Amino acid sequence: FMFVGSYFKPNIEGTKWLAENVAPYIDAPINIVGRNMEKIADDNQNAFPRNLHIIGGVDDLGKYYENAAAIVMPIFSGSGSGSGSFLSSNSM
Repeated sequence: FMFVGSYFKPNIEGTKWLAENVAPYIDAPINIVGRNMEKIADDNQNAFPRNLHIIGGVDDLGKYYENAAAIVMPIFSGSGSGSGSFLSSNSM
């Protein structure tokens, strides 16, 4: 699984939601990819489940999309999820 988003409040909230409500209940990796998202790991001092991997910024999302079984978008606030879903659907 993969979640793509930069380091801002709705994506931070979504990552924490994945960590608490999804990751502990599945036996599959969840990659969090996006600019400055590695700050989440620093902020939470490795409090995430072992299968939730904070990748951070990458030059090419292609290999992550290719290896993802599904793209998840746990966004509960903000207005960027529409463009994110469009970009994800066009990358697969």
